[in-house]
Amino acid sequence: MTPADWARVTTLFGEARDLPLDERGAFLMARCPDDEAIRREVLALLGADRDDAFLERGARVQPVDLLDQAGGHAFAPGESLGPYRIERLLARGGMGVLYVAVDTRLGRRVTLKVLPAATARDAAARARLQREARTAAGLRHPHILSVHALEEIGDALVIVSEYIEGPTLADVLRDSGPLPRARWREVARALGEALVAAHAAQVVHRDVKASNIVLGRDGLRLVDFGIALGQAEGGETRLTQPGHVSGTPLAQAPEQLEGAPATALSDQFAYGLVLYEAASGRLPFGDGPIAGVWARLLRDEPPLLATVAPDLTVADVTMVHRCLARQPGDRFASMREAVDALDAAGAPTLARADATPAAPAAPQTPRWWDVHHAVTATLYVGLLWPAWLVTSPLPARWRASVYLAVVCLAAIATSLRLHLWFSSRHYPQHVAATRRHWWPVLTAVDVVYALGLGGLALMSADQRLVPAVITAGLAACLLMASLVIEPATRRAVLVADVRR
Repeated sequence: MTPADWARVTTLFGEARDLPLDERGAFLMARCPDDEAIRREVLALLGADRDDAFLERGARVQPVDLLDQAGGHAFAPGESLGPYRIERLLARGGMGVLYVAVDTRLGRRVTLKVLPAATARDAAARARLQREARTAAGLRHPHILSVHALEEIGDALVIVSEYIEGPTLADVLRDSGPLPRARWREVARALGEALVAAHAAQVVHRDVKASNIVLGRDGLRLVDFGIALGQAEGGETRLTQPGHVSGTPLAQAPEQLEGAPATALSDQFAYGLVLYEAASGRLPFGDGPIAGVWARLLRDEPPLLATVAPDLTVADVTMVHRCLARQPGDRFASMREAVDALDAAGAPTLARADATPAAPAAPQTPRWWDVHHAVTATLYVGLLWPAWLVTSPLPARWRASVYLAVVCLAAIATSLRLHLWFSSRHYPQHVAATRRHWWPVLTAVDVVYALGLGGLALMSADQRLVPAVITAGLAACLLMASLVIEPATRRAVLVADVRR
């Protein structure tokens, strides 16, 4: 579907969602009688919207609902499943039920994924699952959850993997907010290396998201390769049926929504989604109804990460936005290149004591940004002469004090502006924090300076008309530059830095 089609789907979905269930079909027939594809898409999304909790957090069912179709049952703490003693229920969802258990043979704690009974008794599904388990078990990496075995215990089909104690990244973001930059880089690099290893083994994860990233005591683990796609030995193995859209709907790459198969570049897009969320605490395309998110993903660019995560450097932001490119060809050619870009963004800038000093960094901002600073600083100084003229009618006992205050404000504003310009030129990795700290101060000084001069001009207009008019005009220019032009130029610089 085209972006225009998705915009129409979004509008119809929002309108139909507010109607009673039995009126939705007639509403869609009346609004788009000649476009069955649009009607079908809206109806599908309305059905999915009723099950949002399933799409994001797993089905709203008890373990018995998933297993009893084939005569199975939920397992209580202390109960045995073959050689495994159940300790507690960990999670449940449409792909199975997770338990923490103890392997009594080896005395180690493991995670058991007991798959739905319908999968367990389907011969084709069992065969696909066995191939998927072999693929996942072949992945050996410090940041990928290890799969130990695929067990068939009675009527139950069970994937046995290592148990990692710790919260998921989704838990951390929900409880503590965005990650500090140092921690963000650790998570970004570990997750990137896990995907590099998976792709090297011809495995596409297809469901990279914050809730599938466990931050254990001994490091990060990427978990749940249950819907992974293996492409080893010239063929494909997958747990899900061909043609079925797999993975979390809010974490799909644009090409997947348009019907293309998942690839390593799709995983890279999901990687970018995770990094954006970890740095900012929000999803780049928002949340809410799935149709709206999909429409924004296919139609809009994500908000500039630098505006919601100012602690990141320009290089960090550039790397994330390239992973989030709408066209796969505009992303990094591989996850290896993405991780290398992340490493380059965080490379130390201080030279070793025994090394040749590095050359000064190239300018990181456009030339017009330098001109802007120079013109504004000149305006500060240029206002001092008309300011002297408009203060002359004041009583002698006030004249010197008022003019001294004007000179001090001009000196402070000029010094702050030169500091910000120097930082953007020579310390670009810290410029976001510097801007965030000092721009409010500079804006306040500008406003006080301009309003003060405007007031002096008004008071002296009947005696010094020409200087008063000049002073008032320049003060108005300064006020507009600070409150209107300045915010726009700052945003333009950020955009120019990211697109460089």
